[in-house]
Amino acid sequence: YITGEDGKRLDLPPEKVRRRLEQEIFPETQRKAESGTAPHVWTIGFFYLTGVCVEKDLAKAEAAFRKGLEHDSPVGFLTLANYYYHMGSTLRNEREEQTSHFNKTETLFDELLESGGPQVAGLGVSLASVYLFGWYDAEKDFDRAGEILDRTEKAIPGNPSVLLHQSKRYIFLKDYPKAYDYAE
Repeated sequence: YITGEDGKRLDLPPEKVRRRLEQEIFPETQRKAESGTAPHVWTIGFFYLTGVCVEKDLAKAEAAFRKGLEHDSPVGFLTLANYYYHMGSTLRNEREEQTSHFNKTETLFDELLESGGPQVAGLGVSLASVYLFGWYDAEKDFDRAGEILDRTEKAIPGNPSVLLHQSKRYIFLKDYPKAYDYAE
């Protein structure tokens, strides 16, 4: 949707929204992004990620979102990681492509952990759950789930969801004393 100068959502028909995006908003955002103006340097990534007004280009989206990380704005990068996670979750019968998407998610996730934002804990838990529970018909891999949870816990200590999933992992591994410590 498009907002007016007062910040309120304008009630426009979809064709007018698209026209404004194509003719005004995207060109202005692109110009400001090319000049290095924040937040446009990473906002432009959303256009390339969604394919609105431009051809979808994940490499350009990632480059823009990387600039957001440089400006302490991980939202775009988190959105891109979630995009790859979602893509992996929809490819149940295409193991190689699914693995590629989950690997990309993990790579982006590791970079996000360095940004220190607590919002990445949810992605870490979801990604670990793929391997912990075999979500989306992925192969269970308790070691990989543990590595993801360990990295998440180290970056975001004390997160209840991470601790809960650590406990579940230790139950699967039949290490009940550790499971109890995490559950407690």
